[in-house]
Amino acid sequence: DDQPMLTAVQAAATTYQVGKKKYIYRTNGHDTYGKTYVCIGVGEHCYVWMDETLKADYDTAGKTALIAADMAAVYDGQPYRILNQLCAGDFPAQDGSGKLSILLESLSSASGMYMYDEGITAIHINTPSASSYVSGEMSKRNGLLVHEGQHAILWLKTGFMSTGRYSWLNEGLAVAVMDYLWGGTDSSGWLNGIGSNTAIRSGASLIYENYRDDNAQDYGMPYLFVRYVIDRMAGSYQPMKVLPKFYTIDASSLSCEQYLEKVTGVSFKDLMADFYTAVAAGESSSSMSHPAFGGIVGENEVAGTISGCSSGVNISISLTATDSYVGGIAGVNIGTIEKCVAGGNLSVTQANGNSYQVYLGGIAGRIEQFGNMGGYVKQCAFTGTLRVTGGTAVTGQIYAQVNANVLNSAIGLNGHVSDCYGKNGQGAMNGKMRRKSPGTDTVTR
Repeated sequence: DDQPMLTAVQAAATTYQVGKKKYIYRTNGHDTYGKTYVCIGVGEHCYVWMDETLKADYDTAGKTALIAADMAAVYDGQPYRILNQLCAGDFPAQDGSGKLSILLESLSSASGMYMYDEGITAIHINTPSASSYVSGEMSKRNGLLVHEGQHAILWLKTGFMSTGRYSWLNEGLAVAVMDYLWGGTDSSGWLNGIGSNTAIRSGASLIYENYRDDNAQDYGMPYLFVRYVIDRMAGSYQPMKVLPKFYTIDASSLSCEQYLEKVTGVSFKDLMADFYTAVAAGESSSSMSHPAFGGIVGENEVAGTISGCSSGVNISISLTATDSYVGGIAGVNIGTIEKCVAGGNLSVTQANGNSYQVYLGGIAGRIEQFGNMGGYVKQCAFTGTLRVTGGTAVTGQIYAQVNANVLNSAIGLNGHVSDCYGKNGQGAMNGKMRRKSPGTDTVTR
C-alpha cells in the first residue's frame, strides 16, 4: 500500500552578510532609541556589527576586517561555550539567526551593555578608536562578552518581571559568570572592597533596583550572594552545576524573591538569614570574630545607646561551626542598653554537635569590654523564652556572657548591669562571666 510521505520543513535561519546595514533599536515607553550598524564580520557563533560612523574611521585606517576577525575569534572560544552552557544549547536569538550579535561602538558610560534591543539578541561593546586599536586587543573584552551575554540570556529565557527588583541578582549572576571564565577565584577583586566599604558595614541593602555607583555594593555583594547560593546547592563552588537552573524558570509573573525560591527550593527569608549568617561567621575584621544577632541590632558598639525600645521578634537561627552570640535586644553590647523590653521566642540551633558555644541572652548575648570601658544594661526586662538545640548552650534571661570588669562594677566607665528583671520559670538571669580569676556571677535585683 502507498503510504503518505511525511516531509519535515525547517524554517531557514536568518543570515547576514558582511556589508549588511541594519537599524537596531529599543523602545522605552513611547520613545524609540537606536542607530544604524553595518555587519563587518561573521563568526561561527556570532555576527559582528559596527556603528556606521565608527566604521568609516576603521575603513580609512584599513582595520575593519582585522577587528571583526579579532572579535569573532574571541567570542567563538570560551565565552560562547560558557553562554551555551547557561542556556543548555538553546541560545535565544530573537532574529532567528541562532547567533549573538556583537555591536561595536563608542559608549560613554560603560564598557559594555545589554540594551534590550528589539528583534535581535545583541550586546554593545565599547570599542577603541581606529587610531588606537591594535590586533588582539578585543581579547580584553572576553569578560564583557559573558557578562552582557548573561544579561541577555536571563531576560530572554526567564522574561523576569520588570518591576520585580531583579537588578541586584542580575548583576550578581553576570559577575559570577564572568569570574567563572577567569577561573572562579575572584582574580579581578570584586570581593576585596566589601569588608572596607562604609556603606555596606552601615547596613546598605544587598537588594537594589537602582544602581548606587559603588562596585562593592552593586557588584561585590550580589556576586558574594550568588557564590553562596552555588556553594549551598552544589555542596562546593561548582558554578555550572547550579547556574543553568537560573535560566529554566518562567519569571514573568514572579518577584525576584519568588524566583529565587523557585530556583533554590528555599524560602527567601531563610536564604537571606542563612547568607548573612555565613557572612558574619566568616568576618575577621570586626571586633567580634563570631556572628552576633539581636532583635534590635547585632552589635551595639561602645558609643551606641539603645533606649526605650521593645522587641517581640521571634529569632530562629541555624548556625554552622562557630561560636555565636544572640540576644533579644543585641547580640553583643559594648555600649548602653536601657529601659528596654524583649519578649520574643529566641531559638538557636547549632548543627555541629557540642563543639561550639551558643551564647543566648534575653537582652544581650554578650556584654563586652572595650579598653577600660564596658557595656551597660540597666532597667531592662525579658519576658520571652530561650532555647538552644545542639552546641554548648550558655543562656541567661539578661545576658549569657559578660566580662568581669563589667559584672564587678555597679557604676562608672567599667559598665554595669542593674535593675533588670526576668520571667519566672525561664532559668537563670545570667549565663556566665568571662574572667581569669575566680568570682561570683551576680546581677543587682
